[in-house]
Amino acid sequence: MRLRIPERGQLGWVAQCVDDLVESDDEVRLVMSVVEKLDVSGFYESIKAREGAAGRDATDPRLLVALWLYACIRGFGSARELARQCEESAPFRWLCGGVTVNHRMLSEFRVDHGEALDHLFTQVLGVPCFGITATVKATVTGNVWADSTGTGTGIEPAEMEGLFQRFHRVRSVARSYEGTGIGLALVKELTELHGGEVAATTAPCSTTQ
Repeated sequence: MRLRIPERGQLGWVAQCVDDLVESDDEVRLVMSVVEKLDVSGFYESIKAREGAAGRDATDPRLLVALWLYACIRGFGSARELARQCEESAPFRWLCGGVTVNHRMLSEFRVDHGEALDHLFTQVLGVPCFGITATVKATVTGNVWADSTGTGTGIEPAEMEGLFQRFHRVRSVARSYEGTGIGLALVKELTELHGGEVAATTAPCSTTQ
């Protein structure tokens, strides 16, 4: 009897383009496009690896920034978990593009550039500094609703049109904020990628929802 029997210990080669790991409209591409527009020149100042000199090539700081930003968006901050995702998760593997990273490298980058990363991520994910209360509800039809209500001074109705624009300067009833970063713009774009909708309402001197 002739049978085709699985040989799971046999080595094999699988030809795959890294860019095919994620769809053309995957959210991770949006994240990378944002990082590519950021000024991360300060992260390169401490790099000693130079063309023609002995030693290993340094890992591109822009990649490490992108990895930590996407990890932040995905809701975790562990270097070990990030390293694991870079081996197992298609979006993180796409970000790496064949560059290997480990938890020690990721942790050291975060520690060495903690203040700069905090500033950068506040710039990128920044939202008006209102107090926020969030509620998530699931319906029997499978729909999920997420409500967040601000407890601050509210936003002028005339400012609502630009609320979801990147780096839009929001003027509240009491003051003008430096800008909303791209946090709300990312929320809108990522939600729409998943077929959802985002909207906001406001009441001056009250709350924004």
